[in-house]
Amino acid sequence: MRNRLQITIVLLAGMSLTILGAWATLQELSPYIMGPQSGTDSILELRTGALKPGLAISTQRDYLLKCSSALSSYDLLRETEDQQRALTDACQATANAMAAGQGANSLAWLVSAQLAARRSDYAAMNLGLRNSYATAPYEQWLASLRFDLAESYLANLEPDVSASHVADIRLMATSNLARRRLVATYLNNESFKSRAIEIIQTLPDDQQRRFVQSVRQSASHRGAPAGE
Repeated sequence: MRNRLQITIVLLAGMSLTILGAWATLQELSPYIMGPQSGTDSILELRTGALKPGLAISTQRDYLLKCSSALSSYDLLRETEDQQRALTDACQATANAMAAGQGANSLAWLVSAQLAARRSDYAAMNLGLRNSYATAPYEQWLASLRFDLAESYLANLEPDVSASHVADIRLMATSNLARRRLVATYLNNESFKSRAIEIIQTLPDDQQRRFVQSVRQSASHRGAPAGE
């Protein structure tokens, strides 16, 4: 009888731990599984603390991606200075903690660089970009995110970071998805066009042809001259 009681207690304890674990996981994931959100929704959740990075690598990555997106969103400009500061403080604390605790967290370094650029701390921006390049030199999706920041602060890039930016452009040109962003910038930004031509010309012939073809297709869809 005593053995049965002990077994029952152990089983009940195990079930309780399982339920608590499932509940904790649901609480952590719930902000990320509620379906698509607008930029305004994400900004509100970040600055109020309703969205937390959690303990899972997947939710931490999603949190940093939301930070990265919010920092480059026009919706953020609609917020008051105090509201913007609340968001940047939350993202800064998380990015710093993840970069310090996970030195190879390239996305955390990128978000740190974005935040540094917002406060015109270009030494910290270059450090963040440098570490992001060093820890993930061949991740095309990260290259696309770094591209936008580097192009926005091109004059403030240190020589080695500028060289890594060129490497990102070369990497993006090999990806069908990332190439679209390059082509859009190529067609919309005259200052980028001449630099892009020099970089693309260093790629293998087949990749050069793909880029030129993408430019022509995109230009024809918008009725603009390709200009390559």
